Amino acid sequence: MPFNRTGLFPAFLAACLCFLPGLVRAGEAPPSLLESGIEAGDSTRDFVADRFVAMIRGVDRFFGDERNFQESNDSVLQLGWNELLEPGGERNGRLSGRAKLHLPAISQRIHLVLESDPVQSTATPGSNTAPTDQPRAIGQSRGTDKQGVALRFQHRRAQQEPTGWRFYSDVGFQVRSPLRPFVRSRASFVLPFENWQMNTTESLFWFNGVGPGAGALLDFDRPLAAQLLFRASSNATWFDRPQRLDLRQDLILFHTLDERSAMQYQASVIGTTQPATRVEDCIASVLYRRQLHRKWLFFELNPQLHFPHEQQFRFTPQLWLRLQVLFSKE
Repeated sequence: MPFNRTGLFPAFLAACLCFLPGLVRAGEAPPSLLESGIEAGDSTRDFVADRFVAMIRGVDRFFGDERNFQESNDSVLQLGWNELLEPGGERNGRLSGRAKLHLPAISQRIHLVLESDPVQSTATPGSNTAPTDQPRAIGQSRGTDKQGVALRFQHRRAQQEPTGWRFYSDVGFQVRSPLRPFVRSRASFVLPFENWQMNTTESLFWFNGVGPGAGALLDFDRPLAAQLLFRASSNATWFDRPQRLDLRQDLILFHTLDERSAMQYQASVIGTTQPATRVEDCIASVLYRRQLHRKWLFFELNPQLHFPHEQQFRFTPQLWLRLQVLFSKE
């Protein structure tokens, strides 16, 4: 049928003019194709970043590691019994614990922190100072309890943000005779990008008897699958008394088996600059963690292979057994 210019076209044009004001608001241009693409890209990036952050935080929370304790915004209680089995039948048991209590009656930014060894939990994991969730060098596994109490001031905005900057500062003392005061400050930054998440932490501290010190940590996390998370962690801690630099490199693979159990495969190299610059220990570790009851009672089986400098890097096995009580709102 031939197109009727005098009939259908004017009617079609009139209809378009009638509906156009409804499609375009007065004084507002329609979004361009580029702007729509940018908005869609931002939404996709934010969605992926949130999933990465949630997965990484979930792994840290399940293992009850240092990052979960330090950066959790709510009250956290960790109690553990650590049993070390060494060649020759030698056994060494140690009770450890720490708690962070939110004090809403005082301020939303104030916490009370109780620790069995504040020096150990303050310093970045080096050859002589490593949190209980990390393999430690031979000869440094038998720590002495030096309980500490501190008040923590935490930046309010940082408490609500899963990524970005986080700050806190502590003022406290070690429960000894006489009391030994200490101060410390920590800043961390979380940045998701592409398929990775970067977490960097800087810390400054001063302990009576130990003197000033500083620590730096850099983690790169990458989810490999729904049940696999890879982490490359580089750590350094500087001490003034005696002056030394402790260094540590960890390569870790977290494998979630099911809702109640997970594995952690780890290779570590630990070094120091005193009494000489050298590698203190090389460690291969496999950790099995099982949730025994609900979300607060855990058991760990952790065989480790050590190659320490003090034994001319000869193979030295260790077996750690841990029973941990972990209470957290999350």
